[in-house]
Amino acid sequence: MIRFFIPIIMAFTSLTIATFALAATDQAMVTDKEWVDFLQKAANQGYALAQNDLGAMYEAGRGLPQDYRKAANLYQQAADQGLALAQNNLGNMYEAGRALPQDDRKAAELYQQAADQGLALAQNNLGNMYLTGRGGMPQDDWKAAELYQQATNQGLALAQYNLGSMYEAGRGGMPQDDRKAAELYQQATDQGLALAQNNLGNMYLTGRGGIPQDDRKAADLYQQAVDQGLALAQSNLADMYLSGRGVPQDDRKAAELYQQAADQGLALAQFNLAGMYSTGRGVSQNHRKAAELLHKAAHQGLAFAQTRLGNMYLEGIGVFKDEGKAAEWYQKASAQEEPISQTILGSMYLQGNGVPKDERKAFELIQKASDQKYGRAQFLLGMMYVEGMGVKQDKTKGCIMMSKTVEHGDVRFYDNRCAVGN
Repeated sequence: MIRFFIPIIMAFTSLTIATFALAATDQAMVTDKEWVDFLQKAANQGYALAQNDLGAMYEAGRGLPQDYRKAANLYQQAADQGLALAQNNLGNMYEAGRALPQDDRKAAELYQQAADQGLALAQNNLGNMYLTGRGGMPQDDWKAAELYQQATNQGLALAQYNLGSMYEAGRGGMPQDDRKAAELYQQATDQGLALAQNNLGNMYLTGRGGIPQDDRKAADLYQQAVDQGLALAQSNLADMYLSGRGVPQDDRKAAELYQQAADQGLALAQFNLAGMYSTGRGVSQNHRKAAELLHKAAHQGLAFAQTRLGNMYLEGIGVFKDEGKAAEWYQKASAQEEPISQTILGSMYLQGNGVPKDERKAFELIQKASDQKYGRAQFLLGMMYVEGMGVKQDKTKGCIMMSKTVEHGDVRFYDNRCAVGN
């Protein structure tokens, strides 16, 4: 199974914050209804904190029916009084388009107002805007890192995670530093952040960041994130069960975890689960189900899934055989420089199967795959030089190329064309 370690730089979770400050009353001693009544009276008197907290209860549907529009109105009232918490929460609603028109520019403006007051959540959210160049902000890794650092200094777990991801990737003008990344992931993990637990698990799995390689510790961290429903961790822990690393080998458990992640739309899990259905590993063999999962992953742009789906259309497994459809999926994967698809699609152009015959186009595709050191493509490229297909004939060059990759091609073709005396 293919495994990706994905340091997600930004977490676009809309974090709603509610203070639920109780003045002189202990909230644990009152019911949600009593607390709503208390907040309503205070909000009607213009208290900004009460307006914000009542808005949060409407947004969460706690103690009263969920109502995003009422939540937004209350956040607006509190934001107009300059309350940073409400400015951040209202920004979240504009960013998500909940009860308000989706408006990244307005969201960024509100995050900026709250960040200027030192609110860590807003600093983190504004950092996301700079990282992706949204909300009218220029794309600026350095500014994003600066904002994440400000929020990290206040102990915000999500910012610690985001800054750790930037160190891991070497973005934001910072040197690539796995050790610093691991340190930040640990800080966020200690606060129970699932994303950080997952990435710290990756560090233990590979022995990076000054951390000893430890499969068992990696699996434990993935499990903590799985317990919070994180799809990436579900997929990673499934990999561990599939290979028996850090946990007992268990195909059925692996399939169960891939299914959970696939149900959340994680393309990599959909791809891996499709592989299990194709082979009947951990589940009953079902090529149609495999094709359905590959379609989902392929439509999300996963090149490996596009290639595999192309194979199924080419061979008529789990779907009706359709060379034209196969070529379409190979083309999508080839556009992402996936060498297997480039090679197969090149061969289709060479033979005119599913696409118009075009030797020059075939040569271009196979050459791209060959440049990535894909053995089958290197052999085919040598063959094309020998035969002069799509390129000026150069038998010597072609035979040299094939001699280095003959195990990936047709030995008889090499012997017949390149043997001494031929």
